[in-house]
Order: sequence, then structure tokens, then C-alpha cells
Amino acid sequence: MNKIISAALAAIFLLTTNAKAQERPATIPANNYQIGIHPVYNLANGLRIDIDRRLRNPRNWLSLGLVGYWAFEGSETTIFPLLAFSEAKSVSGAGAVFSFKHFLGTGRQICFIEAGVSAHYFDIRYNGWGFKSFEEDKLNYYEWYYDEISHSFPKVGSHLLFGVQLPSRSRVFVDGAIGIGYSHSFYNPELFLPNAYSVLYGLSRRGFYPTGEFRLGIRLGKL
Repeated sequence: MNKIISAALAAIFLLTTNAKAQERPATIPANNYQIGIHPVYNLANGLRIDIDRRLRNPRNWLSLGLVGYWAFEGSETTIFPLLAFSEAKSVSGAGAVFSFKHFLGTGRQICFIEAGVSAHYFDIRYNGWGFKSFEEDKLNYYEWYYDEISHSFPKVGSHLLFGVQLPSRSRVFVDGAIGIGYSHSFYNPELFLPNAYSVLYGLSRRGFYPTGEFRLGIRLGKL
């Protein structure tokens, strides 16, 4: 009797798996490329555009995100308080985010996990005190001066997210995710603004932090 029950369960499992396999092409769009934007970056005088490519496994995607920032003193922007540089005269930067995304389950592409790495380069200009050297009687001297300081430095990071994409077979897609990130800034402490500006999402961040993303995009190719 146990053998009969086991055989019946195995047959049901195989039939179910086969049915799902046959259903799969009808629930996964056939497009292999898509382009997405991150509206939240626009609130910080930034822009991020993702170019996604589907891999051989239709549930796996690779994404390349191109990022740019630009803000200046007096501009209508939230970048200065958000990035902890309220006294900066200008903040500019560029970077790239490389991500791998895998959709879970065997039905529609809804829930996914995403892992990625990033690299950015920033240039910050602000008025502050610094040292300048001069020579007198063949001796080197240093004196304080107050002037515009330009500070450029790279920043690297990584992230792990869990997200949801609204199920749709239309040209437009919407997805969002939350998770944890890590960043490390290679700034010069002698040029950087005071430690009071080292907030959770500041450019000087070194360590883990909660993060997330929200995207709107367009699917390319046949659906």
C-alpha cells in the first residue's frame, strides 16, 4: 500500500511539474532587454538609468546602472541635507552599479532577490580653512587660509535586496525592493567637513545601512 501511495504522489508531482513547465513560457515575457529609471534620484539632483539584460535562464537578469549627480549653491534641491553637505557650494559625481537579479518561483516573475556592487566618484567644493605653504629665507612655512576647497574621492559599495515587480505583460514595468547596503568612502580626513556631517546616507559613510530602490521602466523587444 505504501508503495502505491508513493507512486501516486510521485506521479502527481511529475504531472504538476510538467504542467508548470508548459505554463512557464506563457507567463514570462519574451523580451530580453529593458531600461529603467529611479525617480528617487531626481529628488537629489541625480539621475540613474538601468540597462537590464536577461540571461539564458529566463529568471536571471544582469543590470548596469549609470549614475550622475549635480547640485550647486542656491539650487532648489535636497541633495545637500540628504548627503550631509549643507555648506557645500557644489556637489557633482558619477558612478556605476552592477547587479544580478533572480526571480523566485516557477510562475510569473514577481518576487526577486538582487545582489550588486557599485563604484562612484565625487567632487565637492566648499569654503573652508586650510593650510598653504610658502618659502622664505629658504625655509618652508605654513599658514592658515580661508578659500574654496575642492575635494575629490572615490566611494565603493555593495547591496542585497528583496523586491517585488508588479505582474504585467505591458511595455511598462514597475518594481521596488528593500534590503541592506554597505559603502566605504576613501575621503581625505584633512579635507573633509567636520564629523557632524557623517550621517547615515552621507558621502563619508563607511559601514552598513538600510537601503532600497524604486524603478519605472520600459520593456524592449517582443513581449
